[in-house]
Amino acid sequence: MEFRNKLEEDCFQIANDIVGSSGSIKIEHNKKLSIDWSKKRSQITFSGLPSKEIDVLSLNLFESSDIYLLVSCKHFEGSRCSAMYIQEWGNIVDVFNRNTSGKTYFGLIVSSTGFQRGCESWAMQNNLGLIPPYKGKTIKWPYDIILKMFRRTLTTYIKVIGRNWKQFKQNSDFYWSIFKLNSDLEYEI
Repeated sequence: MEFRNKLEEDCFQIANDIVGSSGSIKIEHNKKLSIDWSKKRSQITFSGLPSKEIDVLSLNLFESSDIYLLVSCKHFEGSRCSAMYIQEWGNIVDVFNRNTSGKTYFGLIVSSTGFQRGCESWAMQNNLGLIPPYKGKTIKWPYDIILKMFRRTLTTYIKVIGRNWKQFKQNSDFYWSIFKLNSDLEYEI
């Protein structure tokens, strides 16, 4: 399996540790999603100019349901993740939710370098989780704490959010649940 960066590899390993090697966790590049419109199969791909290669950690954690957590791992040398990536990820998750019957998608963005100003409002608008949380007192988070946040988020997602997914699907409830879950970790440094 090829990983674009260490963050993606580490997040995959954490997910694999938590869920196990059930085969439901996979990394996909330029995610292709099959959509059933009136029993016709169509393909939506996210590519074009400029290149929009999306690295996705796609987790279907519940065998009896179609609840997915789509995770985008962003690592930028010397800069934080910009609002453009948050907007793009919000659009992708929105397209998945609008065009797949019986499936629900949540989006999470993990950035090893944090987020720029403006990301939080786009994440709230699109109900995306951000790791690390933007409003925390610490702007630059240590890498091991970011991974700890990701581990904590997946564990909670499996135990609480995924099972009660309808209550987190509205407004910015998923965003705030991830924020509240991880904003205290800065004090453990």
